Amino acid sequence: MDDLVISYHFVFPDKREETFAVHFDAVTLTAKGELPNPLPDWTRLDVHKCKHCPLNSDTHPTCPLAARIAGIVDRFADIMSHQEVHVEVVTPERTVSKRTTAQVGLCALLGLVMATSGCPHTALFKPMAAFHLPLASPDETVYRAASMFLLAQYFLNKETGKSDLTMRGLEAFYRSIELLNEHMAQRIRAGIGKDAAINALIELDFFAKNFTFGMEERLDELRHLFVPYMERMQ
Repeated sequence: MDDLVISYHFVFPDKREETFAVHFDAVTLTAKGELPNPLPDWTRLDVHKCKHCPLNSDTHPTCPLAARIAGIVDRFADIMSHQEVHVEVVTPERTVSKRTTAQVGLCALLGLVMATSGCPHTALFKPMAAFHLPLASPDETVYRAASMFLLAQYFLNKETGKSDLTMRGLEAFYRSIELLNEHMAQRIRAGIGKDAAINALIELDFFAKNFTFGMEERLDELRHLFVPYMERMQ
């Protein structure tokens, strides 16, 4: 299978343009392509290393996620999070465009890069990267995350006879992402202090916190969509 390529194109009011093409393997869904050389010091694994990181600096001297976002963060060095931008995202299936803020556009891009970066914790987002929905709303993201998790339980049940239909595993997953986002923001703040990049991570972290603290409530808001299923199966 060919590699998957998803590109984010930013156009700023002063006509400046920035394009980021995210390449990843169509099977493993792991990022491909060259990394910045040299990598900045804040990408070293032991710099604000996540408390739950399973990697060892002897075998992984750099944080795979930090290494993948370093070039993006650097190119947003002088961009304020509230600055207006026009974002166009090209996927193999569609092109999506929106006039929004740098923070929102960067948040969507970082979410894709995080999933395919090689970080052991964000790897569970890989199915969402395979069917990336650019600039998704919070409700769309909740729906996609819950659907992804439950489909994973289907395959897990086929393989092992075990599954988690309580969604507690999804809640635990998002709690690990909260911790990761916190440490990643510390890395960027300590290394370069980029406003747009930090605030994009904060937005990702806000969603993670909002999801874990109100998971049942967020899912209940989608219940009305499934009334036909419940009526048919009574």
